[in-house]
Parts: sequence; structure tokens; C-alpha cells
Amino acid sequence: MTRLFIRMFATPLLCASCLAAAAATNSLAPGQARIETFRHGDVEVTLAVEPATISLDRDVQLTIRASSPDGIDVELPSLDKRLAGLEIIRSYDREPERSGGRVVRERCALLAPVMADEYRIAPLVVRYSGSAAGQAETNWFPTRPVRLESAPLLSEKTAGAIGDIVPPVWIPPSWKTAALWCLLVLGVLLAAWLCVLAARRIRNAMRLRGLSPRERALRELAELLSKRLVERNKVKDFYVELTMIVRRYIERAHGIRAPEQTTEEFLEAVARDSRFTAEVVRRLRAFLESADLVKYAAFRPAEPVVAGAVRTSREYIDSDAAHAGENTA
Repeated sequence: MTRLFIRMFATPLLCASCLAAAAATNSLAPGQARIETFRHGDVEVTLAVEPATISLDRDVQLTIRASSPDGIDVELPSLDKRLAGLEIIRSYDREPERSGGRVVRERCALLAPVMADEYRIAPLVVRYSGSAAGQAETNWFPTRPVRLESAPLLSEKTAGAIGDIVPPVWIPPSWKTAALWCLLVLGVLLAAWLCVLAARRIRNAMRLRGLSPRERALRELAELLSKRLVERNKVKDFYVELTMIVRRYIERAHGIRAPEQTTEEFLEAVARDSRFTAEVVRRLRAFLESADLVKYAAFRPAEPVVAGAVRTSREYIDSDAAHAGENTA
């Protein structure tokens, strides 16, 4: 943040100081700046780099100063693609100054060092035209490459001050984070529980498919009795499920859509079917009509009547399966 503040607000002041330093290079103290001078005839070019040693925590001021006699127009060289390990933050040209028959042109650039193996200013091409005698001519010359030294990342004093790393400190999570983790754990447990239920249903369905119609009906009858609906005063619910067990058995064993039909429709269907004898039809009619009295007429049978209905349904399932050739052992 401090470095950004310096670049945004202090750059003009740095460039101004850079121009002032380039105009009087003799005022730079030895060791603070790297100064390179190049001459070609009456043209003199000076490169001033401050500081002379590159450090990643400090920007670099580069001043290009060209001095030539009146009548010679010098084109200050471009820094584009001429820098290695340095990036241009800002570049500024000062107005030419004339003094003692010579013209001084200056370009000031503020550079930012980056991590690099080498810090270098490649040769710059200086072009000029005209002559002090007034004869028109165009010429150019290159500067020498300038390699800059870099300061070590850690000084000996700083390196000696580095000790063991402080062990990590456990920071307890916030209540929001803890609540999210609890919800995540509960979600995982709920998903696992649902998977277990689905696996059980699939396993039970596969087991039921392997049973014969008689075995499935007797199993359903045993499950109904285990619910103890009669003892819990749910006689109507008991008779509804009991008749549905018989109807589902007939559907599986004989292919008649018994569960979807009314009692009269079902009895008419079995009466027309040659697989059902008159005696079987009579017993089914008596069983279903007595059950309808309980389901629709609020009739409450005694316990012996309920036990007789269970016995009748079981005997019918066993006898029908035996007549169809199903193994009842």
C-alpha cells in the first residue's frame, strides 16, 4: 500500500528530482548513482542510474542527458524493449536548455525492479542531425550496455535475526462455521440412512419376487397379525388389509385384477371363471360381504368372528394353491 501511494502521488516529485540530478551530474555523490558517459564527435550522452545497486524494495531513477552544440538536433533514445529486470513506471522529457552555445536535452524515467537473473540496460541508439558548421548531416551511435549490481534479498544482520518458526496456534471456528459443519454431518447421515432404507426396500422387493403367490400372501397375513390392529380397536383397518391380502393373492395366482374391483364386480368375474368352483365362489362371497359390513356398516364383530375370518382366508389360500399344484409344504 505504501509503495502504491509513492507511485501515485510522489512520481512527479521523483521525476523532478531526477531531472535536477541529471542537469548537474557532478552533484551526485560517488556510490549513490551509476554514471556512464558516451561521446561521438560534439555529442555527449550521459546515463545516470540511481541507486547504482538494484534493490527490490526501491524504485530506480534513470536520467538520459544529451548535450550537443547549437545546430545539432539530438533524438533521445527510446527505452522500449531495452531494459532487463526493470519495468517503466513513468517517463518524462524536460524542455531543452541552451547555455554557452550548447543544448541540453534530458529524459527522466522512474523504473521498478522485478525478480530477475540480470539487471541491464541494453545499448541505446542515439540519432542526431545537423552540424555546428551549418552543414546538414545525419548520424547515429550506440551506447555501451550497462549492467547493474543487485543487493542481496537479506542482509547479514537480517539473516542473523531469523529464528525458529513460531508453531501454529489453533483458532476455534466461529459458530457459523461450526453450524455449517453440523448441518453437513447431519446431511451426510440422512443421506446414508436413506440409502440404507432404499437398499432394504430393494432387497425385500427382490425377495418377494422370488416367493410364490401363496408364500407372499401368508407372509403378508403374518405381518398383518403382528400389527395387532384388533387389539388397538382398529378393526376396520384390519378387515381392509385382510381382504386386500386375499384379492392380491387372486390377482397374482389367477391374473384377475381383484384389488381394483368392487366386491360385486369381483364376484361376477370369479363366477364366470371356470377355475373357481361354485363352492369357492360361495365362500368368497360370504367372506367379502362380511368384511364389507365391518368396513362400511360400522359392524364390530366379536373376537371369534375375527379369528374365523383369518382362518377362512388362510384356508382358502392354502386350498387354492394346492388345487393349482403349488407346493404347500
